[in-house]
Amino acid sequence: MIVDVPERPLRIAGLNAHRASLESMRVTVEALGYQFHGFEQSQALLKALQRQPFDLLLLAWHFPDHDGVNLIRRLRLEMDNRIPAMIVARRATKKEQVEALCAGADVFLAAPAPHEFSARLEALVRRAFPQRNTAPTAFGPYRFHPEARALRLRGEVVELQFREYDLARFMFQNLGYLLSRKRICDAVCVGLDPDSRALDTRMSRIRTRLSICPENGFVLSASYGQGYRLDAVNAETMPAWLD
Repeated sequence: MIVDVPERPLRIAGLNAHRASLESMRVTVEALGYQFHGFEQSQALLKALQRQPFDLLLLAWHFPDHDGVNLIRRLRLEMDNRIPAMIVARRATKKEQVEALCAGADVFLAAPAPHEFSARLEALVRRAFPQRNTAPTAFGPYRFHPEARALRLRGEVVELQFREYDLARFMFQNLGYLLSRKRICDAVCVGLDPDSRALDTRMSRIRTRLSICPENGFVLSASYGQGYRLDAVNAETMPAWLD
């Protein structure tokens, strides 16, 4: 399913009756640079869908006030809602997965690891919004090219390793927010101990390779024992989508 490309950040609605699981969804979604709106009851989600636009749905399979298949059917048939939808289940039979896909779910994930959930979500976004994922994003003199996984500073390619590109993009996508060490590791440094010096080394390398400094419009600061924050020093370096 391909839908129109929104110029604003993607708005993703998540439904999960378990607050901890809903928060886990939030961390993953926001780590990818999207907005997240969480719901613990399906009726609250259905009401919200009638009042405001969402670009993608993340739905738990088991929740107290509705059945997964019936919810998907209601969205697709009764409400004529074509928003891309991913179902995430702690456990599910093959029969349940087939039923959900036949009812209109775009993706069904059973007991996914965090990195798999993130990768499949990105894949669904790429499929639903192909133009968006190939569009470069500019932050002042920095320009990210997602399709090529390349970063340019004033037109010059910045040499980055695979994870360094992900880390740089993650920090720019979360401009102005203090990101905990754990959140950074969960999002882009999977398997790295949040308390280890290895994270500090990677951040130092990012600062150096990208020449992050006030002259280029940004500062990357560390908050002792908490995490890191990337800030723009003037309005001209705020993010912009480019054609």
